[in-house]
Amino acid sequence: MSRDSGCGGGSVLFAFLFGAVIGAGVAAVLTPNTGPENRRRLSELKDEILEKTSDLRDETLDAYNESRESLDETIGRGKDFVKKQKSILSTAIEAGREAYNREKDESTAEEA
Repeated sequence: MSRDSGCGGGSVLFAFLFGAVIGAGVAAVLTPNTGPENRRRLSELKDEILEKTSDLRDETLDAYNESRESLDETIGRGKDFVKKQKSILSTAIEAGREAYNREKDESTAEEA
């Protein structure tokens, strides 16, 4: 059984991006580099963040698709189970009706 941590994918992605932006800002302020060097490094960081968020999106979509397939399979098995049980119950009800009618006919024949 899976365990829900209570954090949605959107929350995790937002926290990641927020941390990356804060980290980039701190790095830009604390490094003794020139403006062009800082801009180059921030551009590289932006590219890295975009790549990681793209990977995270792909992983999330894969997990969603796997979960959806598993859910569809479970629903299908549930439907099959209900259909089988319904068939069994219908057969039992029909057998009960036949037995009742047989007993009724026999008791009517004995009275006559």
